[in-house]
Amino acid sequence: MAIEYFVGATPKLQVTCKDKSSGSTVDLSGYTATIAFSIDGGTVTTATMSKPGTTGVAEHTFTTAQLGEEGNVEIQVTLDSGSGTVYKSDFIRRRVIKSLA
Repeated sequence: MAIEYFVGATPKLQVTCKDKSSGSTVDLSGYTATIAFSIDGGTVTTATMSKPGTTGVAEHTFTTAQLGEEGNVEIQVTLDSGSGTVYKSDFIRRRVIKSLA
């Protein structure tokens, strides 16, 4: 089953950044982590992600407006060193659905 978000919810997305060749966690010190996402190919929203510690984890808590409609959300995380080194994640896909209650 795919992970789903509810319309108007404020879930936290946590992404652990790993080196594709070695599988080791990437130290995010010195990088800016940015999330970009859109629902059903609409307007792309970007935001800076928080990076608590050097664990390789970047986080974004969605606002109620960011998940304000049903649809398929595509997410990509970008790491930028500010000196030319840029890494982009594979796409993360989630479904935004209405709550039954």
